[in-house]
Amino acid sequence: MVDVVAARLIPDNLLISTELGVDVVAVGIKADGEVLCVLGGTAERADEVASALEASLAPNARDPVSGKPMSDSVAAVDVVSAPYQGVEAVRAEVTLARGRSPGFLFGTVSSGSVVGLINGGRTFVR
Repeated sequence: MVDVVAARLIPDNLLISTELGVDVVAVGIKADGEVLCVLGGTAERADEVASALEASLAPNARDPVSGKPMSDSVAAVDVVSAPYQGVEAVRAEVTLARGRSPGFLFGTVSSGSVVGLINGGRTFVR
């Protein structure tokens, strides 16, 4: 397990008024990158979220809100999905692009992009 030095937990209903099929989204900064965790929902939903995060955080993807190339922010992503004490958990460890300062994932929460990352590019108008 890696040490996270800053984190934010957000119940899904505070991200958007549409049900995401999860309970909590967490973002954090660690010494060598950032972490996005999605907790709750069904095993099937966890598989969907894991696939969506692998695709939407890949360097060849685009930010679902701004349309900017993900390679501007992300060099690599490693996504794992496994239940933890009866709760479905999906964890995406992000390696930031060279020269990128920490805070990328916190910015996706502010911009609303995190919903599109979790849903595979589908975003919602607030």
